[in-house]
Amino acid sequence: MNLRNEIFSHHEKLWVLCVGQEVSKRQLSPLIDMVDWYNNQLLSKGLLSNQIPFNFGSKTLLATIGFLPASRLLIFGIGDEKNLNEKDAKKFLSEMDNMLKGLKEESPWIIFSNHTSTAFISDVNKVRPSFERLAAASVSVN
Repeated sequence: MNLRNEIFSHHEKLWVLCVGQEVSKRQLSPLIDMVDWYNNQLLSKGLLSNQIPFNFGSKTLLATIGFLPASRLLIFGIGDEKNLNEKDAKKFLSEMDNMLKGLKEESPWIIFSNHTSTAFISDVNKVRPSFERLAAASVSVN
């Protein structure tokens, strides 16, 4: 499936873009970059102007501008994405669950960069079903 088709196949109200310190060294991952492109590059502009932090646990909520099926984008900072572990996965999911509760949202689409530790993503997928609001969430890595 190409990136455009993948983006428009998702109809969750909230999309979570997980960004780490790799964004300061390289471009955004292809899927996150395309989502950003459809949202007038608000993520890129925020990162370049240091208005959107990417340290672990930082959260920035963006409205979409009408070109995406989602109504909101949550930029979730994951810090050093290459060195995340199981403890970090549980903390990530707990913080995500609390955020979803506050936003009155369930089952978001969570997008990780391909720079993110595969062990971390595996742990997220393993533990995710134990969180009610995240059990049916979609997870993509690109």
